[in-house]
Amino acid sequence: MVVGRKFNPDRLRLGTCCALRGFASSAAALRVHPPRHCAALGTTVKLEGAAGVGEKIADKNRADAGDSDESLTWARGDARASRHDGRTGGPVGGGGPMPACSRAALHGMFREAVAALEGRGDLASIPPSFKSMEPSDVKRAAKAYSAGQFALFRGLIEHRR
Repeated sequence: MVVGRKFNPDRLRLGTCCALRGFASSAAALRVHPPRHCAALGTTVKLEGAAGVGEKIADKNRADAGDSDESLTWARGDARASRHDGRTGGPVGGGGPMPACSRAALHGMFREAVAALEGRGDLASIPPSFKSMEPSDVKRAAKAYSAGQFALFRGLIEHRR
């Protein structure tokens, strides 16, 4: 994995595999195989370029932000990289497909996961309200989970010191 200059490779490792390291009993109880440690590379290369006609950020209020606000993202399974506005996550120029890393796309994946897991007896029940929640509501509902993640991350970092 390659992580852009604004991301933290330690958090990437934690999010992709290290969260279960040291918690083998929890993984066994959940019938989950702890994933292998991923190879992560942080990069500090800054790519700058001039936007062509029709490729500029659509929001005129943000036009002063400059070229550095454009981002390229891609994920496994994507046919090609997505160009998007680095601040909003929307497509550059306001057109084209929604980037895979956008909040809208991630919320869509969340809703698909909720639908796929519905009714499974081996999992805790999913609150029915999750089916119709807007992204901001899902984010608020996940506050306790996020607080636990941050506590775990802080503990792992302190343990490494």
